[in-house]
Amino acid sequence: MLKNSLYFFCLLLCYSFIPKPLPEGGVALAVQDTVVLDTLQKDTLTIEAVVVDKQIGALEKLEAKKAYHKEIFLLGDNKGMVSLPITGGIAINIQKLYNHFSRRGRGARRLERTFEREYEDDLVDSIWNPLLAAYTALRGDSLTTFSLYAKPPLAFIAQATDYERVEYLLHKLKNYQDSTEVIHRRFMLQR
Repeated sequence: MLKNSLYFFCLLLCYSFIPKPLPEGGVALAVQDTVVLDTLQKDTLTIEAVVVDKQIGALEKLEAKKAYHKEIFLLGDNKGMVSLPITGGIAINIQKLYNHFSRRGRGARRLERTFEREYEDDLVDSIWNPLLAAYTALRGDSLTTFSLYAKPPLAFIAQATDYERVEYLLHKLKNYQDSTEVIHRRFMLQR
């Protein structure tokens, strides 16, 4: 019963609002004896899609980490613990001495080393990844496994010429293609 009365009410409501087009471009709604004019024009603006892909360099990432984790870098600092003043004698910075032997200081230095390794990895990736994209046809998991397998150390990347880098990449790619299954199994075991 309620369902039928609701349907009847909706039907009655729909028939009472009958839109009638006007020559000016608006719409007139007839609500029994009242006429309401809608003269709003539908204007749409088309905006081109903008893709923001802010790539920050390895040095900027390290500086941002240093700024964010300022306390860690203060706790891990044990350089300049002992100094020789001009007036003579010896000066020891007690805070740096404590940070050198404390658990928090050791943990802070460990985290600093992690940040340094990430910085080195970012430097290598900034040079290595464009080479991978340019000289290999690998995609997906194969590309990920190959990049882990063939990623050179920072010392090589920093000292090698472009020709030596490409030669290294192609040599590693040939080795990878010759023994793909073995390399994939080895990386599956490491996880």
